[in-house]
Amino acid sequence: MLQEINTQLFTLTPAASEAVRNILTERNLEGYALRVYVAGGGCCGVNFGMALETNFRDVDTTFEANGVKAVV
Repeated sequence: MLQEINTQLFTLTPAASEAVRNILTERNLEGYALRVYVAGGGCCGVNFGMALETNFRDVDTTFEANGVKAVV
């Protein structure tokens, strides 16, 4: 029997959340979320990136952290 276990996979510190909220407010980006993604890899390993966007996909996982919507 399979059992589903919920774990928190994503955290955003209060300071980081505040910084994202400030950017969204300053740029008037209502409805945007912070996207965190893998930008590829190479000889140095995996690289990660971040962007602000409203393009959400069916395969995305969405989190809410300190009032900031985050998409992975």
